[in-house]
Amino acid sequence: MIKNLLTTFLFLFTLIISNAQWVELGTGANALAPGDLIRTIASDKYGNIYAAGPITNSVQNVLKWDGTSWTQLGTGVNGLNANNSIAAIIVDDSGYVYASGWFTDSTSSSSGNAYVAKWDGTIWMQLGKDNNTPFNFIHAPVLSLALDKSGNLYASGTFMYPAKWDGSKWSGVGSLNPNSSVYCITTDIFGNLYAAGAFTNSLGSTYVAKWDGATWSELNNGMFYANSTIDCITTDKFGNVYAAGNFTDNAGKYYVAKWNGKIWSELKSDSSIFNYTIHQIAVDSSGNVYAVGYFTNGPTNSSGTYYVAKWDGTTWNNLGNLNANGSILSITIDAAENIYVGGWFQDSNQTRYIAKYSQSSGTTVISTPTSLTTLNAYPNPTNSSFTIITPEAGQITVYNTLGETVTIQAVQAGNTIISLDKSAAGVYTVIMTGQANSYTSIKIVKN
Repeated sequence: MIKNLLTTFLFLFTLIISNAQWVELGTGANALAPGDLIRTIASDKYGNIYAAGPITNSVQNVLKWDGTSWTQLGTGVNGLNANNSIAAIIVDDSGYVYASGWFTDSTSSSSGNAYVAKWDGTIWMQLGKDNNTPFNFIHAPVLSLALDKSGNLYASGTFMYPAKWDGSKWSGVGSLNPNSSVYCITTDIFGNLYAAGAFTNSLGSTYVAKWDGATWSELNNGMFYANSTIDCITTDKFGNVYAAGNFTDNAGKYYVAKWNGKIWSELKSDSSIFNYTIHQIAVDSSGNVYAVGYFTNGPTNSSGTYYVAKWDGTTWNNLGNLNANGSILSITIDAAENIYVGGWFQDSNQTRYIAKYSQSSGTTVISTPTSLTTLNAYPNPTNSSFTIITPEAGQITVYNTLGETVTIQAVQAGNTIISLDKSAAGVYTVIMTGQANSYTSIKIVKN
């Protein structure tokens, strides 16, 4: 078996080791339009990236990166054409895109009602206003959006309460009734909703509130009383909650706080990492935490530059030495664990851009061998999954055109279904490592 594995490796792979680095998403004719800043970015399950904010010089729209170029979601009368900045975008499992912010349903940004807009693949529509009936419920800037495991949409902002969209109207979630703005909301794997912002408790401290479907409660064990605004919250796959923002600890240091279901703790190393506000945080599937914002001078960082901080469970590190020349306001992680950030920073052409960091430490270049056993798979092309016919037990590995691993699956002799449901359309290379034989690679096309 070892001999066959080695033979397969020598025939099928040339491994080029390179340091992972930040790259600009779209350059030249494919670059983002020059503008003020990138305030928010999001990703979908297919690997598409979305960006918004005041990144154009007149009306605002949501832009989509499909792996090759940036395109605007809707043009002309079908465009969003927001009259003010877009603060949040989110994409559901069906591919519908939602956007919100300071824009209103008026021709003037100084009047009208703020709203949540939905892109259905053809046009943008306003949630909460049908057939010119009066606008319902939301009337002030919508700064944060969230989706729960059932696909319900939630919104919050300066209208001072979390709201839920039931498919036809907005309604308040429970009786939280905060005394100030709700800057951020998120959900966890159990369907709970969390809210935070500038609102305070009876002691005058900002806090994270949790909605369990029946009641609101304060996440606190007597140890976490934030002394300023909570600007961002998120959760991980284990149900932990993370919060950050403009608040500091007793030593006056900014930090990320973690709630494990019982107590709050401070994610910190021996020295101070954050010298100013943390604007947004994200967590990958391994539990690594990423923070971006207005802070500078991190580990191994050049003086005066902004960076992405990564918490690996023990310490904070400067992820890839981005060394941005402006603050970083937004971060998202795609299904392949790639990191994307945007904000005030510019490239050498004074253009705002999305920076991408691949978690892969190298690129696998796949060569096609000769005189090896041939594999068969169907349907090819496919819209979702394919069935591969294997004469023995072994392991199937699927790579995309960049040489990145898409999926690894153990197989037995016979027919095995391999899913590409979460992968973008394109060409994929399938390789089998057998126990007794070596196999040629095959190409699968996903439409």
